[in-house]
Amino acid sequence: MNIAISMFGAKDSTSINTAYLEYMSAAGLNPIIVTKYNNFDEIVNMCDGLLLPGGVDLEPTFYDEDNIASSGCSPEKDNFERTLMGLFIGQHKKIFGICRGFQLIVREFLRIFEKHSLHHSFYQHVNDHNLVNSRGVARNVPTHSVKANVKLLYGVNADNQAIYVNSIHHQALVCLDAQHININVDADNKLRALAITNFSTPKIGVKESIIIEAVDVLLGGVELRGVQWHPEELMDVALLQTFFLGKKVAVGNANGTGN
Repeated sequence: MNIAISMFGAKDSTSINTAYLEYMSAAGLNPIIVTKYNNFDEIVNMCDGLLLPGGVDLEPTFYDEDNIASSGCSPEKDNFERTLMGLFIGQHKKIFGICRGFQLIVREFLRIFEKHSLHHSFYQHVNDHNLVNSRGVARNVPTHSVKANVKLLYGVNADNQAIYVNSIHHQALVCLDAQHININVDADNKLRALAITNFSTPKIGVKESIIIEAVDVLLGGVELRGVQWHPEELMDVALLQTFFLGKKVAVGNANGTGN
């Protein structure tokens, strides 16, 4: 199965973390690197899905917000990946997002359906979720737990479980009301939280908020899934296999620390 993965660099060079390519290959997928120089229509036609990798912060001004805590932003990169997203959605092909990719998926959904997302906010900074930079923790070391819907994430017949994930982000999707954590617009447009955490969550008034760490999104009837952590560093191939290939894993492997 051919899966496109976006790659966008600086003015003088273009590169991608090899961990993503090793991760996709180990999952039984054939990674097809796509840059802004490719013919997008040809890429979409030859690929079965799209993987949006991690990277720099999304530019908040596109979403009518002042930049109060975002860094390394690249509006050109944002537009490049939004264009790819739109083309794959237009061809009804699946999209999987990691960290920044997760954020792009949820921000686009909230932008389109902002009237239905009154209980959700996108924070430009939450504390203690990027221990790689603040404490020098290795990228492949899990640092906090999430309560995850392992039945959907890993295709197993099991209840929600606590799994430990590696965390390399500071932008976050926050929900202010647990009773309204999912967004149901209509049959073809929905957002469902698949993993949440209370680790270092911001307080809104007297209420404790919830950080959403994984989502299933249905956008125009097309399946998108995103995780806020970095499974490519954990070599947790089951996440990709479940989503793209429909494979299932044993419960013992659905622990967020690899497969």
